[in-house]
Amino acid sequence: MSEVDAVAAVWAKEIGKVRIVHLQDPLLVVKPRGGALGTTGLYTRSYNKATREHQFSLLLFKPEVLPETQLGQTMHLRALAYFHEKWGQKISFSLGFAIDQSGVVKRNSCSNMLSTGQREMTDEYYDQLVDLILSQGVQVRHDKDDVARDDDDYGLAAAMGGMMVSVRAAAPRPNRPWPAKTKAGQNCSKCLDKPRGTFCHHHA
Repeated sequence: MSEVDAVAAVWAKEIGKVRIVHLQDPLLVVKPRGGALGTTGLYTRSYNKATREHQFSLLLFKPEVLPETQLGQTMHLRALAYFHEKWGQKISFSLGFAIDQSGVVKRNSCSNMLSTGQREMTDEYYDQLVDLILSQGVQVRHDKDDVARDDDDYGLAAAMGGMMVSVRAAAPRPNRPWPAKTKAGQNCSKCLDKPRGTFCHHHA
């Protein structure tokens, strides 16, 4: 079975035709004890038969909870199969990612194929996903973070046991009133969750 076929096996085909633009806050969040480093991650939309509603989930799994059910099965295919078996829900949207040992969110996954048509997650989804993971109290880093290169930083890193200091350049703030307004003319709650003057990913 190909990777695409394996994803399709737990895919709600008709519902999955509807493209998602903005990621929504997850109703179900699964985080392992002991931190999220080295986890396989999924962000999914699925249909909850009990509530008769579509729900969004953010799932982080350690390798030991994802047994290989088929020879050569990737970690994300294991995660999709595990989710389907444990919660009994077919998915209609899926973004696969991983959090490496330095906290960087990795964007390549076979589970992205039916949602995006490619293994690599686009910036459109990736930026939203990183914000969403951070909003759940999981400390992660963007893959475009710049590692400080000057001698003083390398000296500091050596003094701290080799740990590098990572700095992400702050995005320029849009020159317009803050917070942004929604279509209904209300203050955007996601902008208000940010530091004053900083816009959310919908309005940046």
